Amino acid sequence: MEGKGFSKTIYDRTIVDGPTQVRFDQVYGNLHWLKNYGYRAGADYNLGNNTRIGAKIYGTLNKLKTLSRYSDTKLYNADFTLKQKYYTNAHTNDRRDNINANVNFDHSSKSGLGINFDADYLAYTGIKVNSLTTHFYKPDENLDGPPQVVRNTMPLSIRIGVAKLDFNKKVGKFNFEGGVKSSFVKADNEMVYEDFENQWIVDSLRSNRFIYKENINAAYFSFRRPLTPGVTLQLGLRLEHTRLSGHSTTLKKLNEQNYIRPFPTLFLSHVLNAAHTLTWSYGYRIDRPNYQLLNPFESYLDPYTTLRGNPDLQPQFTNNFQFTHLFRGVVNTNIAYAITRNLIVNEFPSITKNDSKMSLSPENMSFSRHISITISAPLALTSWWNLQASLSGRLSRYRTFYKQDQFLVKQPTLSLMMSNTLSFGKEWSGEISGNYMSRRVYGLLTCPPIGAVNLGVQKTFFQKKASVKFIGQDVFWTSKFVGSTHFADLDLTVQSLGVSQTFTISLSYKFGAQNLSKEKPTNSNAEEFQKRASGGS
Repeated sequence: MEGKGFSKTIYDRTIVDGPTQVRFDQVYGNLHWLKNYGYRAGADYNLGNNTRIGAKIYGTLNKLKTLSRYSDTKLYNADFTLKQKYYTNAHTNDRRDNINANVNFDHSSKSGLGINFDADYLAYTGIKVNSLTTHFYKPDENLDGPPQVVRNTMPLSIRIGVAKLDFNKKVGKFNFEGGVKSSFVKADNEMVYEDFENQWIVDSLRSNRFIYKENINAAYFSFRRPLTPGVTLQLGLRLEHTRLSGHSTTLKKLNEQNYIRPFPTLFLSHVLNAAHTLTWSYGYRIDRPNYQLLNPFESYLDPYTTLRGNPDLQPQFTNNFQFTHLFRGVVNTNIAYAITRNLIVNEFPSITKNDSKMSLSPENMSFSRHISITISAPLALTSWWNLQASLSGRLSRYRTFYKQDQFLVKQPTLSLMMSNTLSFGKEWSGEISGNYMSRRVYGLLTCPPIGAVNLGVQKTFFQKKASVKFIGQDVFWTSKFVGSTHFADLDLTVQSLGVSQTFTISLSYKFGAQNLSKEKPTNSNAEEFQKRASGGS
């Protein structure tokens, strides 16, 4: 795949320091060309009727090149007169490749014992080079001093090994499942930061090398059995031992953690009659930060704005309680209550008044609490029109500290999602979907309502072997992030625009036999690590 992408972010912030007030009007734009190629190969072999062994290898080759990247900033005095402006022109070359090799084994014995083994090796490599040139201007448009020229180079190296062994067994009315899992991660990244003063000079204070090591060992077990006709109980427990270290060699800072955590689950289902089914559940889970969020490196948008990682970032822990009512197998009503400690916020703003700089870094909020109710149901409106609708109301409460000030806020939020599937006949079909979310909170930012409408049309040919499909995502371009905060020394508004609006036309044709067996899926042994390495959620 190859294509263009863009992003645009607008910051409007005011810094007040006693009688002095400075307002920043900042616009960041980025137009880039992305190349993405994927590959995949694998094979399965049946050793017998109940035994299978398999192997596969897959990965991607990614390259991003800046076509145009800039920062256009104006500084205003308290009386809104122009104080200074500066323009940063940046170029980025970013290459990131990854490979995943997997071997897996399945066996089912005549006694009903099932065994599964999965082992994965993942490698992420690449290099990113940023070059930035900033020109400063006086209000009369004349240059205000020499330009500032900097560049930074950061190689990427993440190695991951993960293996697990699972079993399942039915004994009488009991269904038992369990297993063990172990993973090892090493990320070694080094940023070289340079200033240009007739020649490139390494800035030893900003350059840094960060080595991250992580070892997680887990054992888990669950059983399920009917207590009475219509009542089923399932209990589970996962015990994890985590050891990690983050070593910033240049800053001579070492962060080590060593802890054991239990993660219990409870599930109870009661079929009252043919029309009503009740379910109660409880779960305690952990969500760990992405590896790149832990890197303490600073990435410069311009001389007054930086992005940086946080090696002290903690995982977040969530207690989740749910009650569900299913009516006639169609209408689903869910009531949920969740408490999260150390909630991870990817971009948490912080202002330093003495130099008017703003940094964005991942931080942990003290806690968040959510209570929600969701009603969803599929509706067959006509023989050619099916509707899937979901309505959710949520009350959220957040608490954290910004510097020495406590941030405490409550926010109700309403969400609506709808998907319409249409059959027009003569091999024509279509889909119209949309979503809406009312006012909400993200970190220290309060965000206004947001929504989007998507649509698609498909026509099949030649006994459904060929198809032409048109898809439009966010057709009215309304899915734009906007957030603002007026708290402590923060007076900030953010607007972020990206490639949410897309239109695609695709043509596909199925060659050969249509009844070939599909690849047998394996458990998502390395999915969590793939997301953490690629920055996904």
